[in-house]
Amino acid sequence: MNDNRSKNSDISAWRKAEAKFKSWVYVLMDELSKSQIFTVNLYKLLLLIETLQFLWFIFNPKYDFLWDTRIFTWVQTALRYFQFDGILSNSNDGTLFVTFLYIAFIFTIIMMIITILTTVVFVNRKDRIHAVNSSTLNYALKTLSGYNLLLTTILAFPFYHIFMATFICRNDDDKHGDIECYKGIYFVHLVVAIVGMVFLLVTTYIFGLLSMDLNPWSKVPYAAPGSKMNVIKLSFKILIILYINLDYKSNLKKEFIIIFALFWLLILVLRYFQTPCYNKSVFNFMLANEMTTFWASVVIFFHAFIDNSPPDNMGFLFMLIGIPPLVYGYIIIVDARASHFRKLHIKNFKRDTDFEMYLLNIVQLIGGRGILKNNVYQPTNFFKKMILIKE
Repeated sequence: MNDNRSKNSDISAWRKAEAKFKSWVYVLMDELSKSQIFTVNLYKLLLLIETLQFLWFIFNPKYDFLWDTRIFTWVQTALRYFQFDGILSNSNDGTLFVTFLYIAFIFTIIMMIITILTTVVFVNRKDRIHAVNSSTLNYALKTLSGYNLLLTTILAFPFYHIFMATFICRNDDDKHGDIECYKGIYFVHLVVAIVGMVFLLVTTYIFGLLSMDLNPWSKVPYAAPGSKMNVIKLSFKILIILYINLDYKSNLKKEFIIIFALFWLLILVLRYFQTPCYNKSVFNFMLANEMTTFWASVVIFFHAFIDNSPPDNMGFLFMLIGIPPLVYGYIIIVDARASHFRKLHIKNFKRDTDFEMYLLNIVQLIGGRGILKNNVYQPTNFFKKMILIKE
C-alpha cells in the first residue's frame, strides 16, 4: 500500500510539474506573439538566407562534379559566409573555431537566462498588462521574439554546427586547424560545447517547436495552422550537420545528394497536402524557396550520376532557367488544390485538415474584401461559429 501511495504521489508531482511548465511556456509564447518585431519582408529575408544555407551543402566546392564557371565560383564564395562550414574551412590555426564556439555558447546562455527570468516575472505578476509596460521586460520580450525567429530560421545551422564540430574532432579535418583533438585545453572546449548544446536544445524546443500562432488574423508572419514542418526541417538540419562533421572528406557526397533531393521532394509533397500559412505572400515565398532548392538538387543529381562529360556552364544555366517556370507552376498547383475546397460542402470533408483548408479559404475571401472590418460579425465570432459547425 505504501509503495502504491508513493508511486501515485510521484505521478501526481510529475503531472503538477508538467502542468506548471506548460502554463509557463504558454504565458511566454503568448507574450512573444504580441511583441513580434519582424515584419513580413524581414521574415522573408530570413527564409531566403535559410535557403542559401541549405544550398551551400550541395554547392560545396569539395564536389568535383559541379560546374566550372566563374559565376558559379562567385555563388559558392557568397554562400560560404552564410554559415560556419565554409568559414571554418579557412581557419588554419583554429582561432575561428574557438571564437565561434564561445560566441555561440555565450549567446545561447544569455538567451536562456533572459528566457527564464522573463517567464518567472510574468508568472509571478498577477497584472501582466502592467508587467509588459515595464521597459526592461518590453526589451526582453522583443529580444526573445527576435531570437525566436532567428533560431527557427538561420541560427540553427551555425550553432548546431559549431557544437557538433567540437564533439566530432579529427586532427586532419579542415575546421580545427592546429588544435589537438581531445587533449589538454580541448576538454574545456568540449565541456563548453556540451553545456551550450543542452541549452540550445532546450531553447530550440521552446521556440522552435512550441512557438506558433493559430489566429488567422494574426500579424505574426509565421502564423499558420498546426504543422510538423518545422520539426521535420529542423531534424534535417541537424542530420546535415552530423553528416558534414562525420564525412569531412566528402566520401559519400553522391549519396548525400540523393538523400538531399529526396528530402526536398518530401517537403514539396507535404506542402501540397498541408494547410498553408495565413499570410499568402509568405506561403508562396516558402514554396518558391523549397522548389528552388529541390530543383537545384535534382540538377546536381544528374550531373553527379548521369552527365559524365567535364563540368561546364550549361548545367548551371539550365538550373537557373528552370527555376521561374517550376516555381510558378508549383504555386499554381498548390493554389488550385486550395481552391478546390471552396466548392466542397462541409459534409464531404473526410479529415480535419480538409475543414481547416476550407475555413482558411473562406477567411481569405471574406478578409480580402474588407467585410470583417465593417461588419457586425467580428473575426473571433465568425471563427467560433465555424468551429461550432465543425463540432
